[in-house]
Amino acid sequence: AAELYSVAIAAFDRYLAAAPAEHNDTAHYYQALSLRAIGDYSGAIQEWNHMLSEHAFDTHWVDAYSDKATTQWLYMEDYEAAINTLLGFVAATPNQPASAEFLFTAGRIAERGGRLTRSVEIWPRVAEEYPSSEFAYDSVFLAGISLFRLEDFAGAQAQFLRAYQASLSLEQ
Repeated sequence: AAELYSVAIAAFDRYLAAAPAEHNDTAHYYQALSLRAIGDYSGAIQEWNHMLSEHAFDTHWVDAYSDKATTQWLYMEDYEAAINTLLGFVAATPNQPASAEFLFTAGRIAERGGRLTRSVEIWPRVAEEYPSSEFAYDSVFLAGISLFRLEDFAGAQAQFLRAYQASLSLEQ
């Protein structure tokens, strides 16, 4: 909170060196956020990878996947790595409540990175795999937009019809 990231990193290092074998993921999680804040993106990714492998399903586990993908996408501009991080989460934990959102976000990252074909591969999966998700309608609609941008007008029309059929409100 005080933005003294180097001090925080040193404190986390001391804690983790002295921590008992049975500790939760909190220090690792905030260590990674601190590393990202000082621009050590690779260090942050390494810390999240360690945390994800050693502290699966712990307190900050879902947040670590999200923050790792955000770091890869926004800070490192490694769109494919960010997409793969989120798709890996979905593949490993399809019943996790965050899976629908992560799948939707993977489609968004693909679209924002100019990977329209990839976004069309990802977005419809949200409606297929999580039809009751709040992201289902938007994902199909946005897949239609991507297809339109790719000048696949028949495919776009099919996705728009699918979105219409999946709509749950007048706004949609």
